[in-house]
Amino acid sequence: MALAQIIASRSGQHNFQLLAITHDEDFCDMMKNELASVGGNFAMPDSYFYVQREEGGDGKHYSRIDKVSWDEL
Repeated sequence: MALAQIIASRSGQHNFQLLAITHDEDFCDMMKNELASVGGNFAMPDSYFYVQREEGGDGKHYSRIDKVSWDEL
């Protein structure tokens, strides 16, 4: 996957950061596997953030953000 190769090649840069927003949980799982197979000298992410919408007791909807360990994918 091209994105995994970009991450592997740019990870040596001091200022490299990447933000990916997706609604596809399978994509996250695929990226984890692709990054593991690309190899290279970079650290895998420790976690990701899962954002969901939920209804509060007052009838309004709120965003809930959970930090999830990358290993839980």
